Amino acid sequence: MSGQIALSPTTATGNRGTSLTVPYFVVPRARSQVDAELRSAFGPANPSTTVRLENESRAVAGTADFYAWGLSGKSAKLGSNGLRAVGVQSFPLTLQLTNPPGTVETRFLVFAVNTFAAFSTAATKEVDILIDVDRDGTPEFALIAFDLGALTTGSFSGDVASALINLRTGATRIRFLAFAPTDGSTIELPVRASDIADAKCSRTGGPCAINAATPSFNYNAQLFDLDSAASDAIAATASFNAFNPSISTGAFVDLAAGGTASVALTLNPAEFAKTPALGAMVVSTDNFSGKKQANLLRIGGEEDDDD
Repeated sequence: MSGQIALSPTTATGNRGTSLTVPYFVVPRARSQVDAELRSAFGPANPSTTVRLENESRAVAGTADFYAWGLSGKSAKLGSNGLRAVGVQSFPLTLQLTNPPGTVETRFLVFAVNTFAAFSTAATKEVDILIDVDRDGTPEFALIAFDLGALTTGSFSGDVASALINLRTGATRIRFLAFAPTDGSTIELPVRASDIADAKCSRTGGPCAINAATPSFNYNAQLFDLDSAASDAIAATASFNAFNPSISTGAFVDLAAGGTASVALTLNPAEFAKTPALGAMVVSTDNFSGKKQANLLRIGGEEDDDD
């Protein structure tokens, strides 16, 4: 939608009799209004519940994508540069090998990062998920959302990569683009768990890998704005078992305009004691930006009203 706004003086002497014409260009975007709520108490003592989903928009369809909520931020005043919530989900993945031939079972991981306010494009940000494979307090890998062109050619392209960096060797692997819609507040970073492996961990000196034998890892998050000096980091550390998450993840629901649905949510008390989650993070990227794009359902409570 585009046009011109014409401004004319209301008197003969107003603005010295000069009229002004200002062009405008508007890109409207309709939004879904997906909301999520726990239907009963949820936690180690009540390890099974149902999440009720409702799309309150009567015109726009939406989605609900379930993550284990691991990190919570408090820097609401930073807006699009403030980390509000970070979560992770896990899916089984079978890789076909050619040399030698065979298969290997691993996991496909996706990290979701929600900011307090909308960014025009995620290409003006750097978001880092710092992954501590051996859980010794020192990260061995960084999964970063960063401009693909800047990483590969040195010139910004506007495409946002999900790049895995070995912090010991500096080696970088890019298999996927990040999912980060424009004028949104959520970035999703996919990675293969089998890529998060090194022959030598930073401190222990032994091998480190995320696999069936060593499935758990710790992670932190930080964000840098490339157009200013603004930055944010969450001091807390989250933990996650890629092969046996303590809270169920990966459910994905399409919701028609005005539609409702129910999703079962379960918790493994034994694993929760080792790799706890704050709760469930229900991501709806077509919702209004900010907290509406990530409903936070806290263990022991309902939706988290954090701001």
